[in-house]
Amino acid sequence: MAQISGVDIAVALYEETLFGVDPGSPSGTKAYFSSLNVKAAQESIDNPIISGGRGVPRPGRGNIDVSGAFATTVAPGSHPFWLKQILGAPTGSGTLTYVPKALPTSFIIEKDYTSKLASKVERFNGCRVKSASLMLNQSGYIDLSVDVLGKRYGIYTAPLDATLTDPTHEGWTGYQGIVKLDGTQIGGVLGATLSIDNEMDGSLYAFPASGETAGERFSLPEGRAKIGGSIDMVFQDFTMVDLAQAGDEVSLEWIYTNAAGDALSILIDHAEIPLTSPAIETRSGMKVQYNFSAFSSGSDMGLKVVYTPHA
Repeated sequence: MAQISGVDIAVALYEETLFGVDPGSPSGTKAYFSSLNVKAAQESIDNPIISGGRGVPRPGRGNIDVSGAFATTVAPGSHPFWLKQILGAPTGSGTLTYVPKALPTSFIIEKDYTSKLASKVERFNGCRVKSASLMLNQSGYIDLSVDVLGKRYGIYTAPLDATLTDPTHEGWTGYQGIVKLDGTQIGGVLGATLSIDNEMDGSLYAFPASGETAGERFSLPEGRAKIGGSIDMVFQDFTMVDLAQAGDEVSLEWIYTNAAGDALSILIDHAEIPLTSPAIETRSGMKVQYNFSAFSSGSDMGLKVVYTPHA
């Protein structure tokens, strides 16, 4: 039998209206990804019983962990699904604004092997975003890694939707971006990272109610949206050091605009930069990494992402 390749597997994404339950009228979206290691693993429970001799009794079965990372790049066509799952539903139509709020119910990841293996489709229900990280590269794409937790795993004979919507995928690149500090475009930024931690509790396993399945997560409640990151810069002056030493609040914004005119703004609207003085680690050009922590202020939640489609 021929070995299965990653390119042989079609992956689909679906939104759920009930946690862990297939939608009544499934409408799937084709997923674009660079790697996908969301998988199911079940605990093997050691049996402590001694029964004479050194043999080990058969282990018991324990809880099922659905988890893993979904890695992709940020693109105009496919970004709405992930930003909604990471931050909550946007406001607006056309131009979409995302800020941290209550997360959607859940979603499904489906791996379709039927192009190579008849009647084999893996389905992961009740998925939610535990955390996400963005690599804001100066050269290359905006890399997005989403850490997923889920409720249920199953193997089925056919996908939920045989005719997936294709959002297309052509990601923004660093070449199409600029960076602003307190609203003014700046140079010397080598790259940055941005992380969103939804403080999700994945430990809630319970005895099943009637009709439920043993060993599955009961729920996946989120906590706060904890936002932070780092920015790498060439060392030119003491601007950032002075801001950090003074404890001044700053804003940081990345704006990307592709050739068609589709724009994405990633604004850290309120941030604190802990003091970091530059180390002399090279005989040539010095550089320094500054960490930042976003915080809420009034109605601002510390992070605002705005997508503006081309006219």
